[in-house]
Amino acid sequence: MSTGAWVALFFAQTLFWLWVATCGGARWLAGRTAVLMLFIHPHAPRWGEEGLKLFAWLSLITSAAWLVLGLVDHDVRWLFPVQ
Repeated sequence: MSTGAWVALFFAQTLFWLWVATCGGARWLAGRTAVLMLFIHPHAPRWGEEGLKLFAWLSLITSAAWLVLGLVDHDVRWLFPVQ
């Protein structure tokens, strides 16, 4: 995956997780079981709104670390084989 695509993927993830964590996304997602199971995690319907926010913040931190790792070492990008 190219560096531009790597950074673009990070920004898309960041926008999604910020929406969930701060802009009412957790409230909107809380009642939608199928969407939670598909886009977040299979156990997400049990977490509630606060659990979703926590998961979003943890995912933001993990995504940022993964971005830096992928910028430093291109070999870790093998999980995303987009050309």
